[in-house]
Formats: sequence, C-alpha cells, structure tokens
Amino acid sequence: MAGTAQTGGQSVFYLLDMPASARATAMGGDFISALDDDGSLAHLNPSLLNASMNGRLSLNYTSYLTDAWIGYSGYVHHLPSWQTTLYAGLMYLDYGTFYHTDAYGNLLGTFECREYSTTVGAARLFAERFRYGMQLTWLQSRLESYTANGISAAFAASYHDTANGLTATIQFRNVGFQIDKYTSTLREPLPFDLQAGVSQRLPHTPFLLSLVFHDLHRWPFRYDDPKSSGTNVLFGDSVVKSNQLAEVAQELLTHAIIGVEVHISDVIRLSVSYHGQRRQELAYDFLPRFAGFSYGVGVRLSRLHLGYGRSIWNTAAGYHHFSLALNLADLTGLH
Repeated sequence: MAGTAQTGGQSVFYLLDMPASARATAMGGDFISALDDDGSLAHLNPSLLNASMNGRLSLNYTSYLTDAWIGYSGYVHHLPSWQTTLYAGLMYLDYGTFYHTDAYGNLLGTFECREYSTTVGAARLFAERFRYGMQLTWLQSRLESYTANGISAAFAASYHDTANGLTATIQFRNVGFQIDKYTSTLREPLPFDLQAGVSQRLPHTPFLLSLVFHDLHRWPFRYDDPKSSGTNVLFGDSVVKSNQLAEVAQELLTHAIIGVEVHISDVIRLSVSYHGQRRQELAYDFLPRFAGFSYGVGVRLSRLHLGYGRSIWNTAAGYHHFSLALNLADLTGLH
C-alpha cells in the first residue's frame, strides 16, 4: 500500500517555484496579482508586464537553506510601436559542494549540484483593462554526474481596475516537460501549478491586500496526516471525523497565501504574509511560532530600489532575500 507525506518532492527543476525578488518572498513567494512598475514580478506572472516597467533591471541574491544560494537578474523593455512589453530573466541555483564517499565512508572527492533557467516573456494590453502574457523557460540541471534539461511555459491573464486599485489574475504555470532525463528510464514531471489571485489597494489608506490560491488543480491538496485521517495508526481503529466544515476551511487555507503591504510613504514599503501550506506541513506541533509567515521591507532611493525579504519555514529553517532594482531607462536617458 502506498502513502504520501508532504506534497513536495514529486517534480523536477525546483528553481521554477522560487520567487525572483525580496518583495515576492515577503509576500509569500507567489505574489502574482500586483500591477505596478516592479519589473521582477514579471518572472512570477508574465501578464503583469506593462509600460511602467520599461528599463527596469532587477538583481537578486537569496541566502537559501544551509549552503545553497540563488541568484536572479531580469530586465524589462517596452515596445510602444508594438504595444508589447518584453522580459528576459536568468536564475541560478547552487546547492553547494558535497562530499563523495564510498559505502564505508571513505572520502573519494567532492561534487556540486546546480540548476539554471533562462526565461523570455511578453505581454499586451487587451480591451483597456485586460492584459495577457506568456513566457518560455529553458531549464538545465546538473546534479553530480547526472544532467537533465527541460522547457517550461506560463500563460496568464490579468484584469486591472486603476480607479479602484483592483487587480485579478489567473495563470497556468510551469506547463512543460523534461527533455533530457537524469536516467534512461524515468521522465519526471514539472511542478505544474494553476493559480488565481486578487489584490486590492484600500482607498485612502496605505494598505494593499493580496490573496493568492495555488495548486487549484489538486483537491484535496493536504498531505495524509495520521492525526487527522480518522484512523488509529497503532490499532487500525476507525475514528469519526469531527467537523467537515472545518476541514473544508482548512483545505482552502492550505491553498491560500494571504499578504498585506503597507506603503508608509513613496519611500518605504513594509510587507507581511501567511502561507497556509508551509504552516501546515513545516510547523512543529510543539513549537509552531511563526512558521509559514514571511515579512520584508522595500526602500526607494531616487532611481535605486532596495528590498529585503525573510521567509520563515519553521523554528529551524528559513531564508533571506536581497534585491536591488535600477531604472536603466532613466539612468541612460534611453526610452
């Protein structure tokens, strides 16, 4: 009889799910429904590409788990004559250096594990308030002597109401396949994700609210928790489940990422978010604390934008994200 624990580890090319900016990290990772001049958001949702991002260069460094680190750079360019906004991005994930030993623990050397992605995307305006976009990503993975390549695509559409500060979006993300396999026998899937999100800037306030649902194609999504499955693991006795409505609510919350941005001024932006899946799967029962929460700050200094994001997985793990954004169009005078 087969069983499942956490829902991860069932696909390849992990860097496809990594946020491209400190702002996205602070808002739970999948921040897909904010339409402004932040060019790094195009990496998460190509339909967010717009003319105000023209000339935006984003540089990012993520101090990931243990010795792993992630680098990302992206650039956006708007073509007025084509009424199209273009995007290109590079991401690099270095898992670090590992010791190579035999079955007896004798050191034979070291090896490295790395993944790369190259992404291009485009978006256009449709019917005044609608935008549609797509992107293509080439993927390469090198894990010791094993290598794999793949191709991925994202298709997205967004609705933006400027007067009311409302943005809604839907996206088919990581649509693709593994081209070259790690082994000759197994072709592994990409982490496909059907997402929907909405953000609302509250009138006359500094607050931007965001709600994103991920993995909408997977119901139920929660892992098989022996404590809530209705079965006594030791004796196999059946236990009646308590509240079905509460379980439905818990399922929805597992799909949800809830975030709030506070725009204190035109200079400072504070962010905090809650990721339901991370909270459920990674929090320690005896010491949950802030597992599943993320936070960050963004600072605008003239033509320079700085960002910091912190994602907390549990009391033992989390990562830091640092961002630097420049407007090359303003710096060079080329538009």
